Amino acid sequence: MELVTSAGERLTLSAAQEADTNVLHSLRQREKKIQMYKHLWAQRAQIQSIVARHLGLRNNAQCAIRSPAEWNAGRFNMCVHVQVTDNRHKVSRKIFRCAMPHTIGNHNAPAAIDERIRSEVANYAWIEKNCPDIPTPKLIGFGLFNGEQFTHERHLPWYRRLAFQIFRFMRSIFSRQHLSAYAARNLSSQLDTGYILMDYIDKDTGTMLATLWDEGKGDQEKKERLYRGVSQIMLSLARTPHPRIGSLRFNDDGSISLASRPLICAISVLENEGAPRLEGPYTSTGPFLQALQEFRANVFTNQPNAVHDKEDCRQQMAYMVLLRSIVPQIFNLQYSGPFFLQHEDLHTGNIFVDADWNITGIIDLEFRRTKSFNGYLQPWRGSRTWPAPRSLTLYIELYRLDGAGCTTV
Repeated sequence: MELVTSAGERLTLSAAQEADTNVLHSLRQREKKIQMYKHLWAQRAQIQSIVARHLGLRNNAQCAIRSPAEWNAGRFNMCVHVQVTDNRHKVSRKIFRCAMPHTIGNHNAPAAIDERIRSEVANYAWIEKNCPDIPTPKLIGFGLFNGEQFTHERHLPWYRRLAFQIFRFMRSIFSRQHLSAYAARNLSSQLDTGYILMDYIDKDTGTMLATLWDEGKGDQEKKERLYRGVSQIMLSLARTPHPRIGSLRFNDDGSISLASRPLICAISVLENEGAPRLEGPYTSTGPFLQALQEFRANVFTNQPNAVHDKEDCRQQMAYMVLLRSIVPQIFNLQYSGPFFLQHEDLHTGNIFVDADWNITGIIDLEFRRTKSFNGYLQPWRGSRTWPAPRSLTLYIELYRLDGAGCTTV
């Protein structure tokens, strides 16, 4: 007997019984993902209308929804490919990325979707302003589950763009909390989930590193350029200190603040399976580490397949007790900043490179959070796709070389 999970992984019954992950939950998710494809395809007219209005097109027919066979679906989102012919007859492709409600949150899905989108949009807006050297696709607009919609000022009609820029300038004079470049819109057409509209990274811009890794991983010069690019991205983020451990948030007035709990990919997966929600933000390291340990204990208590047998149960409990005893010896629990922003989900599937492995694009900014500098030297932690130990020495050498002139670090 063979089982197919939501990620397309095929498992025998015996392999499913031995797996550490919640296979039953993944099997249920697979059917919901198929229904999501059908649901979005049935709403293609609304998607056309939304894209056309965000881009300021004259006619909805200037947007053509590509076949679902060309769409992409990850763990949390589904990417609808849209071919756009702009008002100057230039053809391009856009990504209309929709949150999959059944994969985000388990306690209050609409609020969880808005939380995730607000954080990712805030990351795009913050990087655009503070780290323009980091290559990310241009974010055109987005919509929240609650119906609010926003468009980047460069896609507004000239008169609205001028008025919005004047308003932003006046706000910057009288308020310390500056506005981002995204203006509230009322586009009339809405979906029953949140979405983000962004540029598509084509082959002229770069190729996903995951598709090139096996072929080029033996080339030392390519790896050196890759790690240098990663170090430059991390150093660019580290030039701005933050006062708390958490994630950025896009507020209703268009401003950005560090007001959201720390969003962590692995924890989001477990929350979707029913684990108690991790709260935050945190003002120091101690409460955050304590919250992580309590979260792990709650997962252990509530996950159906948390243990395989008595020996496995005893071993995991021993590890948790050991962890509680050594954490105060390893970490400064009173440390209260500064903290620095880092990509929590940086792996080969989120990096685009050119033929020489220079980084040309970084995607999926959902999971960025602030952390102390101690965690900055291992972007591959928790990733099965990122090449880690053998390249550690080279990576640190390049990191220190590029960071020699960075006073923040």
